[in-house]
Amino acid sequence: MKNLLNFFSLLIIISLTFSCSDDSNNQIYEEENVVEKVMKSKEELNEGVIQKVFTLSDFEQYSKDKNSVVSKLSDQAKSEFIKSMKFREDGVITTAKYTMIEKELSPEENEAFWLLFGMSKQAYTDYHDFECSAPHNCKRLQDNICLTGC
Repeated sequence: MKNLLNFFSLLIIISLTFSCSDDSNNQIYEEENVVEKVMKSKEELNEGVIQKVFTLSDFEQYSKDKNSVVSKLSDQAKSEFIKSMKFREDGVITTAKYTMIEKELSPEENEAFWLLFGMSKQAYTDYHDFECSAPHNCKRLQDNICLTGC
């Protein structure tokens, strides 16, 4: 009887060990899976999009081009946008206010504008109301957008 009790106790301990281990492993696997999906979706948001504006100088060049969507903005909107821009140490634009752009451009023009910065329509929506607070780190900030240079 004692051997049978020991056997069942050992069996219970083993089954609990494996069930806890499986839950723990499953949880870790699920968390890794979620992170992987998020990273993949961020990459897919801008798939096929070629960024053309990296610096203030690039932006100013597009502003002078009469065929560019940037030239459709009022001087005031361009000035406000330029003042709101933040840059990395290497000069790449990371954050700017979007509200004046959204007000002055049609939805199609707005999409074309943000494509210059490497932002697809979906990425624009996802990074809308965020700013670049540190490299690869966007935090909530109304009226701003966290650009691909972050």
